[in-house]
Amino acid sequence: MKVPKIRFKGENSNYIFWKFEILFSYASEWWTPDTNNKNFYLNWDIPFVKIEDTENKYIKNTKSFITKEWLKHSSAWLIPSNNIIFTNGATVWNVAINKIPVATKQGILWIIPNKNIDKEYMYYLLSNTHFQNEVKNRTAKWTFETIILRNLKEIPISLPSLSEQEKIWSLFEQLDSHISKNQQKLEKLKNMKQSFLQKLFPKNWSALPELRFKGFEEAWEEKKLGESLMSIQTWTNLLWWNDEKWTPLLKMWNIQRWFFDLSKLEYIAPQLQVEQENIAYYWDFFFNTRNTLELVGKWATRMWENGKFAFNSNIARFKLKNINTIFFNYLYNTNEIKKQISARAMWTTSVAAIYPTNLYTVEYKIPSLPEQEKIWAFFEKLDTQITQQTQKIQKLQNLKQSLLEKMFI
Repeated sequence: MKVPKIRFKGENSNYIFWKFEILFSYASEWWTPDTNNKNFYLNWDIPFVKIEDTENKYIKNTKSFITKEWLKHSSAWLIPSNNIIFTNGATVWNVAINKIPVATKQGILWIIPNKNIDKEYMYYLLSNTHFQNEVKNRTAKWTFETIILRNLKEIPISLPSLSEQEKIWSLFEQLDSHISKNQQKLEKLKNMKQSFLQKLFPKNWSALPELRFKGFEEAWEEKKLGESLMSIQTWTNLLWWNDEKWTPLLKMWNIQRWFFDLSKLEYIAPQLQVEQENIAYYWDFFFNTRNTLELVGKWATRMWENGKFAFNSNIARFKLKNINTIFFNYLYNTNEIKKQISARAMWTTSVAAIYPTNLYTVEYKIPSLPEQEKIWAFFEKLDTQITQQTQKIQKLQNLKQSLLEKMFI
């Protein structure tokens, strides 16, 4: 008898195999609400669930509402609280439990479990990779992917006892709670950073910041970027080669706002010799010169020491004087500078561009070098905490995904 790779100690009873249709009944499938009658959407009587509302486990609130009158003029069902909702008609088949009574739209199934399956266990059963793959293999390709109800009913399901089901969903519930708490910690750290960016740099063109480190009282000096630039280097046009044995090449997608994303790298073609002027050095400041209007002007300072990296076109390297480039990385993140950068973006034939020479007149205020060092060290420590918290969440999510694959069949 086939059993999952991981089971709780002492659980050795056989799994029972069923067809999906035997375990569930379906209270709704395809219907279309009357979206032309706007009067049905005016009063906030009943939460109205759309596919985007099912991205989390529990539906606790929605962005849309409909009236009780609307239910009389459509074939919709009012779904009682604590039922399973399964989205039918997207590239990802979301599963959610409605904590409140809701009405649904076309493309959403209301699924009712029978006595052989626990509702909470069912949520994780429908979310795991095995079931999602079964759904994908049975989709019909119309204007979008959808699972026809008769095909869904044929999916084979294997179940442990109700007591083991409870142990399994309790484990995942604890894991979800742990992930949620860590995500809240991450949001607090990010909000803290944004708050200090407002308080440790002058805002609204004031002379001094709201907060300062002890021992610093001198006025901040007003500067234009052109006064601090030693050089700008652009257009290296190095060719890439997809082989990790060679020098990694930084391209525009590696530059995020204030940091580099090295999860996706391309590499220098092996026949090329990389000139020294095309090497990205520790503390070099880089600027994305061409991109979409929303993304053009991204920036990052190389803040890691190890490894040899080159950089390619659509990236400009700024050499600065009398400014700590890591401090400048955070200064550049303030609203006053970001507004000036955005104002200098220009449309070309297909993309938005910011010509480096147009940045000479960007204005800002800077403190002494010792105070700059205090500020960037503070933010670097905060960024390290954010990175560590992000990695912790990713590990927890990877663990959950692994368990979803190994505790279900």
